[in-house]
Amino acid sequence: AGRRLDDGGRSIFMSLALEQVRDQLKVFRKNSESTELVGLLLQISAEMKMCGILPEKLEKASHGIVQSTLRQKTEEIALILSAYDALVAQSFIDPLDDLTRLKDILSKHDFFTGYTVMVDAFQSFTVQEYEILEIILRQADMVSVTLCTDSLDGPEGDLFAIGRNTAKALLRLAAENGVQVKKPVFLQGGARFANPALAELEKRVYRPGFAPWNEACSGVMIYQAKDRYDEANFVSASISHLVREEGYRYRDFAIIIRSTEPYDGILDAALEHWEIPYFMDRPERVDAEPLMRLLLSAFRIVIYGFRSDDMFLYLKTGLAGLTTAQISELENYTFVWNISGKKWCEEWTENPEGFSGPMDEKQAQRLKEINESRRIVVEPLQRFAKRVGNAEGIQIAAAAYQLLCDVHAAEHLRKYAEKLEQDGDPVLAERELRTWDLLMSILDQTALVIGKTKLSCERYAELLNLIICSSRMASIPQRLDEVLVGDANRIRAE
Repeated sequence: AGRRLDDGGRSIFMSLALEQVRDQLKVFRKNSESTELVGLLLQISAEMKMCGILPEKLEKASHGIVQSTLRQKTEEIALILSAYDALVAQSFIDPLDDLTRLKDILSKHDFFTGYTVMVDAFQSFTVQEYEILEIILRQADMVSVTLCTDSLDGPEGDLFAIGRNTAKALLRLAAENGVQVKKPVFLQGGARFANPALAELEKRVYRPGFAPWNEACSGVMIYQAKDRYDEANFVSASISHLVREEGYRYRDFAIIIRSTEPYDGILDAALEHWEIPYFMDRPERVDAEPLMRLLLSAFRIVIYGFRSDDMFLYLKTGLAGLTTAQISELENYTFVWNISGKKWCEEWTENPEGFSGPMDEKQAQRLKEINESRRIVVEPLQRFAKRVGNAEGIQIAAAAYQLLCDVHAAEHLRKYAEKLEQDGDPVLAERELRTWDLLMSILDQTALVIGKTKLSCERYAELLNLIICSSRMASIPQRLDEVLVGDANRIRAE
């Protein structure tokens, strides 16, 4: 029970924690406003929680470090993490602490008494997980654990070393808690694969030596590619052949890669060359999306006083209500008359043609239209600037939403998506529409986390930019009959 913290909320709290203890930092002070440092500290926090190390324990351990720089870094990390945990605890629950809270509850209740507990498909466990397993060992009638290893004794560093080390840790826990351990059972001849060649391949693939396989080998092919380009072309050609000649569907195939990044621009190009429809399953950054840039640029306009560069970044998102022709007219006028800053909030009176003498009727009409465009742009931004000045977090989030409403950003985004779809790019169209829901979620998160705390517009914009830059949006399938491309875990989810 309670409000759950997500990745965006974690980023805000870590940034606020750094701000809170900045005066006490030496090593990390100069980078305390860095997005990279926030991300690194969040990784450290997650690792410490998984290892069951509280900030106080880390701070105590730092006292025994001889090397001064390392000691100072460790002390400062402990200080930052302590401030972070304190801020989170005021109003949120961090899911990374779930297992720690579970341990406290299970210690008071014999939940597993009378049960047999089966632990399967794990290779190793975190400290948090071992603490839960220790309670299960004490309470349950029987615990059965399966691990992937050919023996409980063997050299370090071989294929099954992790499984053996896990077994040793569990045996040690059982001994410490007076739990009887039965003789290990080694499972033989599992029916993992109906295809015997595939089963034999899995059995032998990591063996140091080799032995010939003389039986039928249908359904298994090993290809030694020259490079990634050759590999991608072979896979694509094979899929194309099976679809065209043997009656397969594209949806029958999944291309599983440990990491898709090394194949960027290679595998997708090969699939497109063979005219194979595919779904590349990889989350993508959203900070360059038009809707995100619109709002971030609006904050820059308010913070830096209507600089022309920021104004045109805002306008060229295409979501502020002006056409390309109107934006061009404004840009030309500001260039000719060197307009920036507060002049955007004043009536423009000079000839759009520059120093060309008195204005004729046509030029006067053009100036009137330019001023109308200027007014359409500036008035919502002026109202936005009034709302965000020295306001609470929840008020600034509301002001950001109101600005989007004032400029009809949702309607412009929908029209932009419709145009993309008409131009033959429905996936990108759907992606643009989904940025609206993501931005609403981000604004909700800032409102909940910052709440009634007052902060400057500049500080809110920093936190908003931090969340947007760290956000990822999963890609979506374009059609039902297509090849899935991604890593094994994401493909399994699909």
